[in-house]
Amino acid sequence: AQVASGSVCTRHVEGHTVRFRFSSAMALNPLHQQQHQLPLDPEEYLGMVKSYNERRGFGFVACERTAAKFGRDVYIAKSEARLATEEGSGRLISTLPSASRSGDGRLLPPTLVEEDLVRFRVRMNADGMPQAEKLRRVRKFAGLVAVAPEAEAGAIGRVNSEELGLAFGQREVLLRRAHCGQVRLSVGDWVSFCVDAHCSIVPMEALLVLLVPRRTQVLEQVLGCFALSLPRSPVCEGWPVQPDLNLDCHALADRIILSGLPGDVDEGELMRFFTKHGATGVALARSRTAVFASVAFPSSGEIVKFVGRGVHTFSDDKDTRLARLLLSNRACGSSKTSLPGLPAPVLSPGEHAGVLMLRWSPIVLARGYTVELRPAGVQAEWSVVDALSGGFSKHSSSCRVSGLPSNVAFEARITYSATCGCSSDASDASTWCVAHPSSTPAPGTGYWPQVLPVTPSHQHLAPAPVSQAWPGMWQHSPATMAPVAPVAPPVHTLPGWSCVHGFGNPPPSTPELRAVHDGEHALIVSWAAAPQATAYVVELREPGALRAERFVRSVQPQVAGTIIELRVGGLKAAGPGCCYIAQIRSVSACGCESEPSLAALLTAPPSPAAGA
Repeated sequence: AQVASGSVCTRHVEGHTVRFRFSSAMALNPLHQQQHQLPLDPEEYLGMVKSYNERRGFGFVACERTAAKFGRDVYIAKSEARLATEEGSGRLISTLPSASRSGDGRLLPPTLVEEDLVRFRVRMNADGMPQAEKLRRVRKFAGLVAVAPEAEAGAIGRVNSEELGLAFGQREVLLRRAHCGQVRLSVGDWVSFCVDAHCSIVPMEALLVLLVPRRTQVLEQVLGCFALSLPRSPVCEGWPVQPDLNLDCHALADRIILSGLPGDVDEGELMRFFTKHGATGVALARSRTAVFASVAFPSSGEIVKFVGRGVHTFSDDKDTRLARLLLSNRACGSSKTSLPGLPAPVLSPGEHAGVLMLRWSPIVLARGYTVELRPAGVQAEWSVVDALSGGFSKHSSSCRVSGLPSNVAFEARITYSATCGCSSDASDASTWCVAHPSSTPAPGTGYWPQVLPVTPSHQHLAPAPVSQAWPGMWQHSPATMAPVAPVAPPVHTLPGWSCVHGFGNPPPSTPELRAVHDGEHALIVSWAAAPQATAYVVELREPGALRAERFVRSVQPQVAGTIIELRVGGLKAAGPGCCYIAQIRSVSACGCESEPSLAALLTAPPSPAAGA
């Protein structure tokens, strides 16, 4: 029959009456005719509205199955969106967050909004893009997690829903791990979901489960522990495609922590993907063994949306790519570190010999801490400090370690574990410290008493009556806290010593001392230049003195082995037999001083005057 342009037509589609206005452009447009000649995909899909703009009249629906099949999100036309919202009943509309009421109490038909759940079929349009047809909005229910599914694939939990009980007569619904995206649910969490109303199996299964963010999210809660496969673009046009990034991820209340990044990744590359999901910034951090990134979000709502879907499409240059969120064996409960480490702890002498005090910066993500200690400078194995109370809890930020030999220098490091079971990278080692109250150098001198090495032993020390005790792998030796004698200079450190900032800072070679007999009572200290040193500290003292006079000698970059001299004059005359000791420390570019060199001895020089 001939239909005039502008006529209102009526069709009956699957038991529903559809009214539409006929336009002559529909009959004359070859693209419109070609589109409807393409076959309709017989399969029905379940997805979530990713975006919809009522004013512009289009949107997109996200679905893992269609993304894997067509490689992109499915387009929603305005006509399909209107049909999807007009065919719902009043009971259906009243459960949706976008429903509103008019002044006389009647429900107004809402438009499609983000996170609406829909069933649809797909037809490829004239441009070869998937377009949604026969779009139907699905009712969402809210429920409380009664049994949280485990992290393993195939795990099952349960949800209790009053709304589901009123609609179908059963309050409990199965909660499969595969339908939760990569969100880690806990008992008591509120979730939204839908069900298959035509399924006769009891109990029903929750589909497209999405965590409802709390108003006040628990900061230490890990919302997701997963792996992210993120495609990369070529460095330049025409260059080969780079391999995908395979990252371990931890979603927190306000950020996502990424680990396993290669060294060539920068903030800009990550922001191109994460800004499409609401991220506000990316910060990179590099440790000795790994590269980490922190992606900040304005709220937990954006993070929940991201983690709740297993596939994300994003356009990069001219291509549409797929990023996949996967359950990673490396991320959950693995011995492989996937969290950034803490700053180096602070180690200081205790109030008694054999005691050290350790302090570190706590972090809200931590479920507990592990403290490790070892003798410094000999590359010994790290040993875990046992806590008599059963462990260092998330509220710990310091400990007291007792039962240590008081003539050995120690260093410490900290690791932590999160609620998901993942562990962090070890912190940088602390500065060296001797377990003796008088081991702290005098202000401005930098002089440490001698530290003698001890022979490793498997003898266990008796635990001290404090909350934490060192298990003891070295036997006690008498403390040697006396001043250094001329015949027993301090122990030289191993070659290649580096400071806490990573700069190579070995001590200089043994200096030479010679007296200057020109009536001025002076002496000259000479030594060979050390590599990478920007300055030197000359320490001059008498035998038996606990303090040394320090003289700083700044230098320009020198070739290793170049002789450098420092003349100390204005000294008082001394009697026969008097001797003095000189040691040299090199200063790196970061300002750290090296260990002192071997001592040089000069007999019968003039005695240094105070303030020389």
